[in-house]
Amino acid sequence: MRGLFYCPFPSTESRRRVQTCKHQWHLFVGFAIPRRFTAAAVDTAFVQVLDGQTGRSWFHEYPTDQFHAATDRFDVTVGGNHFSSTGVTLNLPQLTGSITYSTPLEPWPVTLTSPGIMGWYGLVPFMECFHGIVSFGHGLAGTLSIEGQPTSFDGGRGYIEKDWGRAFPAGYVWMHSNHFSTDTEASLVASVAIIPWLGGAFRGYIIGLRHGGRLYK
Repeated sequence: MRGLFYCPFPSTESRRRVQTCKHQWHLFVGFAIPRRFTAAAVDTAFVQVLDGQTGRSWFHEYPTDQFHAATDRFDVTVGGNHFSSTGVTLNLPQLTGSITYSTPLEPWPVTLTSPGIMGWYGLVPFMECFHGIVSFGHGLAGTLSIEGQPTSFDGGRGYIEKDWGRAFPAGYVWMHSNHFSTDTEASLVASVAIIPWLGGAFRGYIIGLRHGGRLYK
């Protein structure tokens, strides 16, 4: 499967360990990763391309002044690449074209007592990293040119999540799928991570299954 994986870093705050995470989004349609990266002596923006069919990858670096992220909505630009709540436009040496979202985004419900997939942990201000599901699944339409070969994404499925906070966990495993032959609307996401907590740490799990119009968590 081919597609788009996207996660930008629109801030250089909160330096910790090697990389800084202030706010990022992940778009999965399978294989481009735009980011802004900050370390002790590095501040750069880049787009990384991962081809899941061949295992190849490419890295495209941009000056930080070519990285722009809106503060009030999902709208991010890295060089000539644009990512928003309505679609994606890519302008890379190996990957060009546009994809639009043909159906509405399907977010994880957010309430005052349970702010998303993290539950009440999402209300704790000193958490190292916060996580949110922007869309369990949505329709795709459009064509990308992959190394000169047109590839249609019409009828495909997309997925969007985001993270924000001070840093990624010291260790984590993440997975997602919304391609099930028996239920085209089903979507499963799960992860496990080491969570710093009050001077110690614990192993935290989050999981959600959207199936038959219901969310199991």
